[in-house]
Amino acid sequence: MGSPDATSVPPVCNRIQKPKSIYIYANKALLKKGITYYSINTNNGSGLRKYTNTMNDSQAALTLQLKEVTTMLNKIKRTYASERLKTIGLLQNKIWDAPELQTEELYFLQDLAGELNFYEPVERDRDETLGYYGESRLLELIAAAQKQIELLLQK
Repeated sequence: MGSPDATSVPPVCNRIQKPKSIYIYANKALLKKGITYYSINTNNGSGLRKYTNTMNDSQAALTLQLKEVTTMLNKIKRTYASERLKTIGLLQNKIWDAPELQTEELYFLQDLAGELNFYEPVERDRDETLGYYGESRLLELIAAAQKQIELLLQK
């Protein structure tokens, strides 16, 4: 069979040899994701320490969902009008299907999803008397939603 090569060494062994700044950065990244991890203190040999994020699973899931919604809103802003309808449909499905987004505090997303039904990229096909709108109104709606999401993520 032979001796194990460097790639088969467990990550804990590799971690001890890396500079502390990289190790601390990786730990912060894990905490942001809501992952519990363990660390061996090598300075004074005091043993194993457990680190956890105070954010519970539902908060982490909500934060992830809101970031995904923000990403989709940015994609809608960046794409051509002809491509937007597909992304709008994906965003609407996400808002309507994600249980984390079905709260009273996030009802503005339900309103946004419904309002997006009235976006019409082609001006000659747009009947404004029936409530259809174009790019300028779409960008206003997206900016308002992004502002509300940003406020929620800062809490």
